[in-house]
Amino acid sequence: MSALRSTITLPISDFYLAVIGDISRSREIENRRLFQQQLHELMERLNRQWAAFVLSPFTVTLGDEFQAILRRADPLFDIFNQIETALAPWHIVMGVGVGRLETELFSHTSVGMDGPCLRLARQQVEQAKKQPPRLRFAIEALQTEQVNYHLLLQTILVDRQTSNQKKIIALYEQFGKQQPVAETLGISQAAVSQSLKAAHYQEVKESQQSIVAFINQFLPER
Repeated sequence: MSALRSTITLPISDFYLAVIGDISRSREIENRRLFQQQLHELMERLNRQWAAFVLSPFTVTLGDEFQAILRRADPLFDIFNQIETALAPWHIVMGVGVGRLETELFSHTSVGMDGPCLRLARQQVEQAKKQPPRLRFAIEALQTEQVNYHLLLQTILVDRQTSNQKKIIALYEQFGKQQPVAETLGISQAAVSQSLKAAHYQEVKESQQSIVAFINQFLPER
């Protein structure tokens, strides 16, 4: 997968990264009270774990929707995967918008703010509800089809991963080495390596890193 690049220079000093997410087919959830409790607890965990990146906290807004403002794109894929894992078997759609805020930045809640970054994120959520990928990006005043094409390719590869491959990937990301994964599962290191290769782990990871680097160039250091 090729690296993403931009030759466009934007006035990014006032740009923020907005995240808006929603639960797919949430009307089918039977125990709404329990699910809402789990969702609120999950938002609190995200705010604690990713505090270094959170400018305005992950907040449940309308129904099963949530949103936040982040300073950088680095944890986005981890956050997306963390939410999907915590809320399984339910899937989420998540839109990311990079652009200006037209209201004050609230540090205690993400409710009540507005601006292009949030409107773009919402547009991407609505688009993700209609067709993949489930995680989509948009940047103010910039065409981002290439970013979402990378995400579509990622989705295709990830959706083809078997449950065993996903287990090996999760352990590999926890340990950072193949041998501890092999010892934990009682298999050979070669089997771990083959599984990671069959799951296109490296290709997906490099694509994600390329997208993060691309997005971060439009976000000022804060």
